[in-house]
Amino acid sequence: ELMGELAEAQGETPLILPSVDRNAVAAVVQDWTGIPTGRMLSSQTEKALRLAATLSERVVGQDHAMEMIAKRVQTSRAGLGAPEKPVGVFLLCGPSGVGKTETALALAETLYGGEQNLISINMSEFQEAHTVSTLKGAPPGYVGYGKGGILTEAVRRKPYSVILLDEVEKAHPDVHEIFFQVFDKGMMDDSEGRRIDFKNTLILLTSNVGSEVIMDRTSSGTVRAGLDDLDTALRAPLLKVFPAAFLGRVVTIPYYPLSDTMIEAITRHQFAKIARRLRSSNDAELVIGDGVMDLV
Repeated sequence: ELMGELAEAQGETPLILPSVDRNAVAAVVQDWTGIPTGRMLSSQTEKALRLAATLSERVVGQDHAMEMIAKRVQTSRAGLGAPEKPVGVFLLCGPSGVGKTETALALAETLYGGEQNLISINMSEFQEAHTVSTLKGAPPGYVGYGKGGILTEAVRRKPYSVILLDEVEKAHPDVHEIFFQVFDKGMMDDSEGRRIDFKNTLILLTSNVGSEVIMDRTSSGTVRAGLDDLDTALRAPLLKVFPAAFLGRVVTIPYYPLSDTMIEAITRHQFAKIARRLRSSNDAELVIGDGVMDLV
């Protein structure tokens, strides 16, 4: 009974291991490989079934997006998808500050054991064609050969992770094309010829393309437009930036602008996090006055 209480208190990353059991082995494997085996010991089926609800607790006002992502993860967990492909590839479109990055953080925490398993790359740094080598690694004879690319090396070290390609519309078209193989076959060869496996990753691309269309159709967040209507309206602006071959390989998800009610919910969530930190570090209580929410 005491051993059970100790295991429950320590969770997925135990510091005290009284015997060599599956938790001890999982901890060692996780340290060596970066694979969150501690999280995998829990029931994956149960976690997948309640994924949408879990994500919606952190990402406010985008329940439709959480449902779409959760369904794809459930399909992958059930073994119904192509086993060689990534768990899912999603293009999140919408204005800044509506929860696209928070979605990636929530997925990394829920699926892979922590936000440290998020690989985030700002695609605005890849506006030139030659920057492809930065992602895959410099070819032989060039400066940086042997160091590995920032994407391929990160996935090699953390094969179970969420990949966030932020502001993907700012990258050069040649950079877009190198991801076709990843989306189709779940792999990419780095500059040294090593095959990097992406089949256990979940890939999120974010874009502000079509933000004006979304704001117009939703009256800046005051009206809840239908998803089919937004998908149709977004098609034209997306095709101006991305080729049809690219869009055909991703699932596009529009993100709604935040209403005042959503902003209030997010603010309360942030205040709750601050209160927990304050209680943990200083043993003090945070009191929020009645007028604070209106002021924010």
